[in-house]
Amino acid sequence: MALAAAIEPSAIASWPAREQIAFEGWILRFSEGSSHRGNSAATLGTPLPGPALLARIEREYRARGLAALVQITPLSPAGLESVLADRGWCSVAPTRVMTAPVADATARNEDPGDARHVSVADEAFRRLVVGGSRNAADGEERLNVLARLEAPSAAIVAYAEGTAVACGVTVVTPPWAAIYVMRTEAAWRRQGHGRRVLRALARAARKNGAEGLYLQVEENNAPASALYAKAGFADGYAYRFLRAPSG
Repeated sequence: MALAAAIEPSAIASWPAREQIAFEGWILRFSEGSSHRGNSAATLGTPLPGPALLARIEREYRARGLAALVQITPLSPAGLESVLADRGWCSVAPTRVMTAPVADATARNEDPGDARHVSVADEAFRRLVVGGSRNAADGEERLNVLARLEAPSAAIVAYAEGTAVACGVTVVTPPWAAIYVMRTEAAWRRQGHGRRVLRALARAARKNGAEGLYLQVEENNAPASALYAKAGFADGYAYRFLRAPSG
């Protein structure tokens, strides 16, 4: 729980939704409907919500044409998942948070080589993000989130043979830095380019005052989990989302 208490406030700050409202210890995030984190309700530790509060959460998402999602983390009140299940909510997107010391990620991974700092509006960066997302709408939503960033950040594109092959972003909220939108072109995978990006991101994060890195990987994404473990990341804690039946 201590690790989640340290990271979850950073994760909320580093992935800004299009709209966010807060009440009774809850934060409701609304974007374009693709990103689970950017379109879900979260709490950093409140009592178990009653029926009226849950009904309001459902109503707020329904009013925006979105499926109501609640993020379940180690900070969620005990019994929340059971209460939501009794209302017909179902579990989706089980995810692991993995962490690494910045120094380890800098030392252990491939030399960045031709890895360039770019803006999130860079054409090659945008192409890689959208092309590696679940669909075009999902990729565009992630780019929109990144365009709203106010925290220090760095976007990296790695090149090989003159071609943009991999990318990623770090967002720093000291002492932590998040790693987002790690992407590698299919034809260039398993050649060390993701680790090149990670090393460049770790360097950028360290310059902005970060001591630790974290990233989120869905439990069914075994190749990504293996990459991050090889790069020095270790399992931290799990979270998942519950979706209202209307979703």
